[in-house]
Amino acid sequence: MIRVLAADNATPLPESIREELLTSLPAAMHPAIQRYKRWQDRQAALLGKWLVRQALLAEHHPGHTLQSWRLGPFGKPSVAEDIFFNISHTDGLVLCAVTRVGEIGIDCERIRPLDLHDFERLFPRDAWEEIEAATDPFLAFFDAWTRREALLKADGRGLSFPLEHLRITGNRGTVGENGNHWSILPVAVPIGLCCHVALASPKRGSSLLPPTFFEDQDPPITLEPLWKSAI
Repeated sequence: MIRVLAADNATPLPESIREELLTSLPAAMHPAIQRYKRWQDRQAALLGKWLVRQALLAEHHPGHTLQSWRLGPFGKPSVAEDIFFNISHTDGLVLCAVTRVGEIGIDCERIRPLDLHDFERLFPRDAWEEIEAATDPFLAFFDAWTRREALLKADGRGLSFPLEHLRITGNRGTVGENGNHWSILPVAVPIGLCCHVALASPKRGSSLLPPTFFEDQDPPITLEPLWKSAI
């Protein structure tokens, strides 16, 4: 099972709410949250860690599990060996994906005009041709981009690993020539956004997931809004 928790970040939180959320987190986390100059960035950092706390509670982990917060060699956070999570921030929205199945990554982006040619070198030729041929190239680009970034975040190396070395076919992906296999699934987000999660693929027949989990026609994962005003 995958849960995706969401918090609205379009407007500043009331001071009393902000303090309540901050004090629910370990004091050691406060400096990393408060170091940002823009309120949007401070609030995104706060909401991201608060969503992790809520996800832990939903999975029957005590809130103080956050005391075990640690970063991997490429900066991916973790708190316990039996639960996996990842955070994504985009304009006006903070998301946290959580599961007990295995490593997970999430990426969400607002669909917007870009100079797409700046990104051409980051994609295999066949993938780029699909973007160029799409009816809506910007939608196609962000669909492809969020799949790839979610995959790299799940892998743990993030954008330190060259995007052009990813291989994605349908809802499956690998990182590098002999990399692990990952499942990539869409998340149902508000119009104007694009979001995917990538999850470590267990062996077929595993009891961790129903067999239909890997079928292309699975419905998208839905959000669980915890702090909602505009989502």
